[in-house]
Amino acid sequence: MKTITIERKSFDSGFKGNYKGFHIDKRLILQPSLTSAIVLKINKYQTKFNLLNNLIVGQEIFERIEYLNTLIEQCFQEDYLIKQTNIISNLFIINYNKEQIIHIMKRIIDDIITILSIYFDFKEIETKNKIKITSIGQLAEIGAKNNIKKELNYEKYENIFTTINDLHNAYKHSFLINESHLEFSPNCVTLSAYYAKNNKIDEIYYLNHNLMHIVIGFSDFLVEFCEIEEITRVQNILIEPITYKI
Repeated sequence: MKTITIERKSFDSGFKGNYKGFHIDKRLILQPSLTSAIVLKINKYQTKFNLLNNLIVGQEIFERIEYLNTLIEQCFQEDYLIKQTNIISNLFIINYNKEQIIHIMKRIIDDIITILSIYFDFKEIETKNKIKITSIGQLAEIGAKNNIKKELNYEKYENIFTTINDLHNAYKHSFLINESHLEFSPNCVTLSAYYAKNNKIDEIYYLNHNLMHIVIGFSDFLVEFCEIEEITRVQNILIEPITYKI
């Protein structure tokens, strides 16, 4: 028998009080799609290098946010029903919906990163025929003094980017993901995953996040990016060592 210590990671959005939402801020999609805050913001980064039509990308993000809000509300409804009846009707669907939320969130962030990469580096792209940065993971590897990071307010929102990226990778790649599918919290809707980074069993993380905080953290990023409101909450990742015997 071997004893290992892993890190339990929990994202904290900085929100305090009674949660009444279950949705990404609707101000992002309050107007018809073409005049919505998210579409207008994305369209600002259109360049003469017409590799992408930013208007189409913005509308796609608009529709993803609408769909995300439907999925998020469904997750809370399913969790409430489980707590009322002590019956889990379809474990696969419950976990699939949670995973889809994270995958869509990551896709939205990656699309924004790609748009910004083309906007700031389009002259280099024209000569080298390559977009250098198209994802959260690639963005994390570059220096702090970068136009994309500045535009995203990266220093402020790095923790929500990291959290979404790690969950996305765990859901896609970790051989331990099935071990977390039966985990439910009596107090909240959780997104849990045992994440063996690069499949190394001596580098396992226990990702255990409150969906409420994920939704608020992601929503805060988009609200500030779209210049709707300056957010004063401070995001954090809480880390706790846990010892297991295997």
